[in-house]
Amino acid sequence: MRAPSDAAEELRAAIEAAVERVRSADLDQFLLASALLSSLDLERVAIVQAAAIRSLLEERHPDGLDADDVRAVLTRCAQAAAWYPDLDVAMLLLVLSGALGAVDPDEQPPAGRSLLTQHASVVLADLTAAEPALLAGHLHRSIAELRRAQTIEMP
Repeated sequence: MRAPSDAAEELRAAIEAAVERVRSADLDQFLLASALLSSLDLERVAIVQAAAIRSLLEERHPDGLDADDVRAVLTRCAQAAAWYPDLDVAMLLLVLSGALGAVDPDEQPPAGRSLLTQHASVVLADLTAAEPALLAGHLHRSIAELRRAQTIEMP
């Protein structure tokens, strides 16, 4: 059995690797990194990715996010990830909606979770494109929040 810190480190490293592969626009390597993400607990992956996306959006848009802001993110993602044949703008929107709490991720079919994590990697790459080092801090805080939430839920 892995220690909790090892599992958290594995989760953080896997998310960072997938985002880095988006940045490099290397489909084969992105699919390998995505397969690693899919081998982890997809619920935890989705929670951490969503929390990181939400905090990045809050940081970038302290006065709130409007439709033009969302459209800009979707447009940038679609253009930057044109190399990714499974890119679906509706999935990108679902990732953003889920991160903002507008969609319940539990309502998504399990087969779709893997695609959602891939699309979340595209969004994370976009939101940290100007400053890639931001990703590590946001993932660290997201994982810490997940740990805190899991601790509170345990009887």
